[in-house]
Amino acid sequence: MKHRLLMLGLVSIAGLGISVEAPMAAFDCQDGAITIGTARGKTGGFAFFDEAGRKGLSIAIDQVNAAGGIDGCMIKLVEGDTQSNPALASQVAEELIAAGAQIIMAPADFDIGVGASQAAQAAGKFSFSPEASSIAWTQAVGPHFVTGATTIEDLGTAIAGFANSRGWDGIYVATNPAFNFFTEQERVFNEVYKGTVVGRDDIADDATDYSAVVTKIRNAGDAVKAVFLNDYFPHVGTFIKQLRAAGVTVPVIGNGTMSSAALPEVVGADGLQEVYFISTAYYEGKDVDPGVAKFVADYTAKFGAPPENGNSILGFYGGLILADALKVAGSVDAAAISDAIAKQTDLTLPGATYYAWENRYPRTSQTVIGFSPEGDFKAVEVIDARTIQ
Repeated sequence: MKHRLLMLGLVSIAGLGISVEAPMAAFDCQDGAITIGTARGKTGGFAFFDEAGRKGLSIAIDQVNAAGGIDGCMIKLVEGDTQSNPALASQVAEELIAAGAQIIMAPADFDIGVGASQAAQAAGKFSFSPEASSIAWTQAVGPHFVTGATTIEDLGTAIAGFANSRGWDGIYVATNPAFNFFTEQERVFNEVYKGTVVGRDDIADDATDYSAVVTKIRNAGDAVKAVFLNDYFPHVGTFIKQLRAAGVTVPVIGNGTMSSAALPEVVGADGLQEVYFISTAYYEGKDVDPGVAKFVADYTAKFGAPPENGNSILGFYGGLILADALKVAGSVDAAAISDAIAKQTDLTLPGATYYAWENRYPRTSQTVIGFSPEGDFKAVEVIDARTIQ
């Protein structure tokens, strides 16, 4: 079943503007709305990422509702706060379900959010983390949980493939070991990278000074052709700034957790030359897809500032994916939603393509993002990790 989302102004909700081969049932709207509960960190250390995704989701829901909802059934959000505490995730999800939530949006990270999805599974509810990349998460929960971002495996493959294509034989790896997201990416990178890893270091999640690692990279001299910086913003901003201040100008490659509107302010245009990251979506620059431009405009108008990080557009994608699945499923039945998502192929979202779903995680296009001489974000190329050997 092939789908195509056409973002022309508001989403066209006659199937979200999608061509669907299988017939859709009229949606069974109960109590006048579809209630989605967000069991996420509104406060605490992970709120920077969870809140961006929640806001992005709300923009998708606004667009869907403005275009008539799901067969006239509106979607509403109810919110809980896990305080970025893994121990509270299941409790918050259970409270939301007790309050009427029919679907649970789990936090964006496996380590922090697995409890929320497990609580939803136990209650017979569908749950979704549009920003999550962990295959292990789907295996840990069961058949009614889906992740929505490019998998860790495909990210690690794409980063290594890009390094291979650039001929960077000599990589220094710096990894934040506090999250499975980063350690698993390094594992996959090592399997696919054809060059030599000339050095590596763990970098602490609470670090603010990276001078010891930067000094090692500088002292390695010409052996280092590039740095795989396997961490997230704001850490990466400080690391790159210190790296450039030490006179190290080699390329830096990372993943979408590097994305932040504040990165150019922290590092400066000169420091961002030959800096790249690979992400499911490209939303940061001036030359984005028209549907992405509308998303950014709607987000900015609603929240008073542009998207904070890449989780914002992944949350937006999650809302569109879920709306399509609800239309096909005809209800909020967890098995029906899971089945509808599993059958989506060649799903064209603004700025990205979801090729197919495998075991409740997506295979997606990925965009390499770099920087112009003026320090503006720019798209470099699109990668399909399925083609990388």
